[in-house]
Amino acid sequence: MKLAYLYPVTARYNSEITNPYLDNFQESLKEKILFLNLSKPSKLGIIDLTKYYFKVKYIFLHWPENIPDRKYGLFQSIFLLLILWSSSVFSKKIIWTMHNRVSNAPINLFLKKILFKNLVRFSSQIITHASEGKKIASEISTRSAKKVLVIPHPVKEQTPIPDSEKKIDILIWGTVVEYKGVDKFLEYLHSSGNVGKYTILIAGKVLNESYFLKIKGLLGEKITLINEYLEKEKLIELASFSRIILFPYIKKGVLSSGVLMDSLTWKSIILGPDIGAFRDLANENLIFTYSDFDSLLQQVSKILQGTLLINPLKFDDFLKENTWEKYSEKVLTFIGEK
Repeated sequence: MKLAYLYPVTARYNSEITNPYLDNFQESLKEKILFLNLSKPSKLGIIDLTKYYFKVKYIFLHWPENIPDRKYGLFQSIFLLLILWSSSVFSKKIIWTMHNRVSNAPINLFLKKILFKNLVRFSSQIITHASEGKKIASEISTRSAKKVLVIPHPVKEQTPIPDSEKKIDILIWGTVVEYKGVDKFLEYLHSSGNVGKYTILIAGKVLNESYFLKIKGLLGEKITLINEYLEKEKLIELASFSRIILFPYIKKGVLSSGVLMDSLTWKSIILGPDIGAFRDLANENLIFTYSDFDSLLQQVSKILQGTLLINPLKFDDFLKENTWEKYSEKVLTFIGEK
């Protein structure tokens, strides 16, 4: 059993609605990796690592590029840079999962870019859920490409949806934040004269009040919003009523998406931007992609007309090969613990 530190495990992470990714991540590795800080949430972010640094062999990082946005973000960022620069001296292996290009939040970008480049250069190994992540790493440092493992975002379970009457043309689900581009898509529908053409449901909590007011102003008779966190059973029900699950994401930030993978387990017809994991899945003939909002509507029309279809057997093969159990086997082999 190898000792490790997992970031982030904070008081905020444990007290609010959590990202299930971290729970699944540590659970999948627990047979070989013991995360010392799991039951001791930090109030100081990454600085909490000082308690464990000389005990652990591995430091697993998720979304560290967002540290500048946290409390004492500058000090935490400097601390992380020192950890990265000194890791080889103290024989620490830093395993960074590259979830995004830099950050989905547009603030503190200068410092985030510094962190991102140093994470690429000084992490011992890098895991990414999109082949584009390897390309990004190699553009920053040609030597870094050799230490990148590309694994599709794993799935928890297969949850095929019931066959129901389709009442919704387009379902957009998940927390509603700026980088997901919901407002841009709705503005496009208004400006292009397509606002009443499709029945659209947005199902998810809008995290910012001003953004909520903006979205609210773009709703209409056939465009509705359920502004709340929904249980999985309700989301599956909504998906069963929907012809298309749409991801109108703004391209520049996204590499992979847990919401995308959940939708894939429902064996829904999915449409997303031609980037990152969306592009990878489109190349596997599992989803459809678009290059801009004009092509998005062209794809929507083809799907609704039944001229774009997915072979259900493709879903089965992909989902069987991308469980959390198989993910952990690949990761442990990658870091030399299998």
